[in-house]
Amino acid sequence: MRWFNALLLIIGLTVYAGGVVAGSTRVVVPIGEAAAVKFQINAEGPTEYGIPVIIQARLSVIEALRSAPAWELLHTADPTNVPPVAGFEYLLLRVRISGEGSGTTRTPYQVQAEHFRIFDAANQPYPTPAVRLPGPALIDARIYPNDISEGWLVFLIDRKDQHPEMFFFSGQWFQIVEE
Repeated sequence: MRWFNALLLIIGLTVYAGGVVAGSTRVVVPIGEAAAVKFQINAEGPTEYGIPVIIQARLSVIEALRSAPAWELLHTADPTNVPPVAGFEYLLLRVRISGEGSGTTRTPYQVQAEHFRIFDAANQPYPTPAVRLPGPALIDARIYPNDISEGWLVFLIDRKDQHPEMFFFSGQWFQIVEE
């Protein structure tokens, strides 16, 4: 059942991201600024589908590293990480997520890599490489109401891409290149 939910999330994320780009001008949150995000997750419940819970949070991209600085940090984190393929470079993003709301619903949001995507100007998603990240870890962190978690995400992008943007699965776009 988890694979089916993951498939639906990927399909929905791709369709939603494409619809935003094709249908309207997107609002992009600058680096360092937080955006209110709201999304639904399924908590443990009496059925196989669980109980739908609305999560409110604030998300911000705090720092972006690419090219040599990103590779140096990745190589320091784990010397077995492999360099990027020709024509591409690593992009490291330090992201902060702050859970909002009262403590009545204690269902956490578990941060998942597939909830974050980087898109190029042609609205094509970049891959998420399989490398060991520097600490602190953001993926798999559990965010409860009033919790804050911060950590790194990694992507592999075209060296020539000067304006990639991050899409968070709740529908928000984030700037990752300071202008």
